[in-house]
Amino acid sequence: PCGTTSMTDYDTSGCALSVGENELSSVITVFPNPTNGEFYISNASFINLEKVVIYDISGRLISKHDISNTSRIKTIPLNNVSKGMYFVSIYSENAVVTKKIILE
Repeated sequence: PCGTTSMTDYDTSGCALSVGENELSSVITVFPNPTNGEFYISNASFINLEKVVIYDISGRLISKHDISNTSRIKTIPLNNVSKGMYFVSIYSENAVVTKKIILE
């Protein structure tokens, strides 16, 4: 065959997808962790957040919450949810950050 083919492999595991993701992760706090039924999201820099989506460890959707135009601290209920670990994905206009939370 004619020509030459080359391939380059880059390891991107653990890398941020965008500058916005790093910024969002550094100013968003989820507390208390562990929690007993509700938790709070603190938005220290007043970044425009859009929604919070909670998944269980198998990736099943647990709940969605619209948090646009809210105060610096937002309360998120975890009612009727079994004890365990959950992933809290917090969306802004430009990025998504996911934090782990434990429900006791």
